[in-house]
Amino acid sequence: MEMGVTHMWFGTNFTVPPRWADGRRVLLNFEAVDYEATVYVNGASAGFNRGGYSRFTLDITDHLVKNGVNQLHVFVFDPTDDQSIPQGKQVKRLSHIFYTPCTGIWQTIAFYQHISNQVFNFTVPSPKLWSPNSPALYNITVKMGSDEVKSYTGFRTISSGVVNGIKRPLLNGELIFPFGPLDQGYWPDGIYTPPHLEAMVYDLQLIKKLNMNMVRKHIKIEPDLFYHACDTLGLLVIQDMPSMRVYTNARPSDAEQAEFARQLEVMINEHKSYPSIAAWVIYNEGWGQITDYHPEFALTDRVRALDPTRLVDAVTGWHDHGAGDFHDNHHYADPQCGTPFSSLPNTPYDANRIGFQGEFGGIGLRPADENLWPIPAAVNTINETYELHTGRESYHYRAHVLLTQLREQVERYACSGAVYTQTTDVEGEVNGLVTYDRRVVRVDEEAWRRDVQALYDAARARAGNKGKV
Repeated sequence: MEMGVTHMWFGTNFTVPPRWADGRRVLLNFEAVDYEATVYVNGASAGFNRGGYSRFTLDITDHLVKNGVNQLHVFVFDPTDDQSIPQGKQVKRLSHIFYTPCTGIWQTIAFYQHISNQVFNFTVPSPKLWSPNSPALYNITVKMGSDEVKSYTGFRTISSGVVNGIKRPLLNGELIFPFGPLDQGYWPDGIYTPPHLEAMVYDLQLIKKLNMNMVRKHIKIEPDLFYHACDTLGLLVIQDMPSMRVYTNARPSDAEQAEFARQLEVMINEHKSYPSIAAWVIYNEGWGQITDYHPEFALTDRVRALDPTRLVDAVTGWHDHGAGDFHDNHHYADPQCGTPFSSLPNTPYDANRIGFQGEFGGIGLRPADENLWPIPAAVNTINETYELHTGRESYHYRAHVLLTQLREQVERYACSGAVYTQTTDVEGEVNGLVTYDRRVVRVDEEAWRRDVQALYDAARARAGNKGKV
């Protein structure tokens, strides 16, 4: 797709199986189209959707040719950062930590038959609870005549509570110290779309291999298979809402704010069945956050009403006015996790909420030329990486120092979890645990596992050896 294109058409032909001509409805499902999609079937308008990360389903029965070829056309409008929309880090003018935009149909399309939904309850006696150390899942099969549908579920509780005098996140009623990488989900070939399931799972398996128990999905919403993999592997997910206004401090209009709130609700309703998701993030670093009043309080209440089973990180980074379950700052050069001192005056210490380091680290190591993303606009920004090293020894040393600092804050203060930047390089940002092409793992894997285990051990000791981490 040529950079800067805002309007485009997609088209294909399809046929409907003859056995479907039995009076039941035929639904057409789009997993995600960025950003506005108007759908036509055989020249007739079949529906419209706004939002680049959410699925939508259209009843196309009345527009179909049952015994012939059907035409499907999708007209897409994607303003990217020309308008204030939930866009994540997509921009038309690349700028180091802001990346190439995704446009159009970037997830799966499928059509199927439909009957009226029926809701029923069932009981599982004494279920085995899901956790990162034991990701127990229960398979579900629903049969109707000769047809059957298979799915799964998991059982766990997420809450907060005071453990040995400190507000902590709790998993299944026990202490958990969430630690893992910032994960942006970008790919050199597909931008937002991974090349295949195995590639996406590779990133998650690396995270598990390095002894981490969590991933923060950073201002992007992934295909369902991502969350299924986290459920299966045993990785907690802190899920961000994609941000507005990442390039400017301009205040969103009332209509833009209402659309942001609507899409936040859609994200939660679509994903609240995944046991791995532990917390929702509303705002990141003030992007799109209105400051002349504090909408995060009302949004937090709405999120809790929609999903009372998870924690809410209302504001990660700064502009924290006390909403949500976390006191969360970003401090890259050295962490300040749950400490009563802070160099960020707009993120004051709050002992009544969970002390959390929403981002830190970002240690970079210049990759070999063959592992770089060969786009000048990205390569020219490599030196903007937070802390760039040219040798592995200093890179490994600095990572160890940062993890040691974090461990000391766990031992002495109220640090209750942290996010290290980041899983992979992204375009010109070269501070990943692995290069953008996923060919070179940078970290000293044995040392990393040891340092991460020290965090868990410190959290357990600080809690008086109460609960599991």
